[in-house]
Amino acid sequence: MSPERFRGATSSGGLHVTNRRNTVSTTTGTTDWTSGLLPEGVAADVLRAAEEASAVMSLASVRRMPSGVEWVPLVNVQPRAEWLDAVGDRKPFSAIEWGAEKLVAREVALTTFIQDAYLQDATWNPEREAEAELSGAIARAVDGTILHGDPSVAGFPPGGIVGDPVTGDDAIDALDKALAVVEASGVAPNGIIAGPQIGTALRQAYRDVQALPSEAPAGNVFGLPVRISTVWDSTTADAIVGNFSFLILGLRSDVAIDRSSDAVLTDGSGGIIVSAFEQDITVLRCHARIGCVLGRPVGPSGNPVVPFASAKWTSGGAGRAEPTAAEAAESAAPSETERRGPGRPRKEAS
Repeated sequence: MSPERFRGATSSGGLHVTNRRNTVSTTTGTTDWTSGLLPEGVAADVLRAAEEASAVMSLASVRRMPSGVEWVPLVNVQPRAEWLDAVGDRKPFSAIEWGAEKLVAREVALTTFIQDAYLQDATWNPEREAEAELSGAIARAVDGTILHGDPSVAGFPPGGIVGDPVTGDDAIDALDKALAVVEASGVAPNGIIAGPQIGTALRQAYRDVQALPSEAPAGNVFGLPVRISTVWDSTTADAIVGNFSFLILGLRSDVAIDRSSDAVLTDGSGGIIVSAFEQDITVLRCHARIGCVLGRPVGPSGNPVVPFASAKWTSGGAGRAEPTAAEAAESAAPSETERRGPGRPRKEAS
C-alpha cells in the first residue's frame, strides 16, 4: 500500500488519527475533552498498526469520500476498436456505457476505559497497550465484515467477498485453480488473503521439496503477496485470491481517539457500566467512518469480471481432507532408506 493510504496526517488526504479537543455530551452533562490519552506520535501509529493488522486495508484501493455517500463510476459496456481495410474507410461505431456503485460511509466505533492507576504506573506503558488494542479492534471489524460479511453492514458487499471455493489436492493446487478463475475473466490477480492455516500449507510445500528446516516460507505465492487475517472463517474457504484494486474503501472521516475523566458509560438498557469520575478511570472513545464497495466492471468478453475467487484445501469443506487408500498404503510402507538403513549404499541389481 502506498504511503498516502492510512498514514499520519498528510496534505494528500491520507487517513490519520486525531486526539479531539471538542465538547461532547455525556450522561453526566457536558465534558471537555481537553487532552488526548495518546501523544500525537503514538496516535498516528494506531492506523499504521491497523493497516498492518488488517489484510483488507493492506491490499484494497483506498479513496477519500467528500461526503457520506458517493457514486463510483464503472464501465458497463467497453468500446471496441476495429482494423480498417483501406485508408478512408468508414470508422466503425462502438458504444461505451457507464454504471455506478453506491459507496456509503458507515461508522465503526468502540468505547472502553483504563484504570487511572495503570496510567500512573511507571513500570507499564498503557499508551502502547491502548494503541495495540484500538488498532486491532479496527482491523478485526474491517476484515470480518468485508471478507466474510460477519457482521453484515448495510452498503458493504453482502456476505463478504468470499464465495464458493475452488478445491484442490493441496494448497498450491487449490490456489492455482482459484487464480485461473480470476484470470479467465480477464483480471490479473495482485494478492492473496488467507487465514493463519496457510502457514501450515506452505511449510508442507517446503517439506515436499526437502527444504532445510531453517528456511521459512516466503510471504508470497506465485509472486503474489500473501496477507494473513486473524478473523478468518475456515469453514467457508482457506484463502481468497484476486485483484484487490476492485475492492474500494472510502474514508469519510479519520479515526479519532477521545478521552474523558468524567464520562459515564451505559449499556443498551441504560444501566451504568462505569462512572469515570467516581471510579478513577479514563474513558476512551474510538470511531471512524468507512465505506466499502466491490466494483465489477464489464471485461473484454462483455461479461462482468470476476475480481475474486476462493480456494479450499483443508478438511471441513469440499477440499480433499483424507488420503486415498493407495496413498495411505504407500505412506505406511517402509521407504527404501528405512529398509536398507541410513548411510548404507544402494544395492545394485546383479
